[in-house]
Amino acid sequence: MKICMNEEELVNSLISDNDIIYVDYKLGKKISNIKNTGKIAWGVLIGGVLVAATAIISSKKLGKDKVLMASSIAAVPSAGVAVIYIGLPSTVSLIQILIHAYKKNDGISGAKDIVLKLRNNYYIAEKDREKLTLKKTAGEKVKEVKITEIKKPEPEKNKR
Repeated sequence: MKICMNEEELVNSLISDNDIIYVDYKLGKKISNIKNTGKIAWGVLIGGVLVAATAIISSKKLGKDKVLMASSIAAVPSAGVAVIYIGLPSTVSLIQILIHAYKKNDGISGAKDIVLKLRNNYYIAEKDREKLTLKKTAGEKVKEVKITEIKKPEPEKNKR
């Protein structure tokens, strides 16, 4: 079992079309914020983040420096909407996902497809203190689930 520790590994798993993706807890909190955005907010959010990601990509600021990334986001007003909806850490993570996907999946359109794949083709199956488990849907629409509705796994009794 491989756990995605960063956005690049998550993009690689999405491109590989894995049936189950395990995400480190710290990154998983950001991913759950991204996935648990309502439909109307999602439309506004993805539009603003795409503009911000395109601005960052075109300015050649593709480094891994999160301070540089955050200051770049602050310079792009459209990213402010995303920060309001999902917070700065999740916005930075979403833009990093777009940038890694941009490099690996045919430009900004391919990057958008990867983010939509994360949102629409996977659901949060389990969340614990170590990881978030994403499972691929079997073609059905993903039901929007609030983070409070996700059940933690029951502890196994008589575990030896």
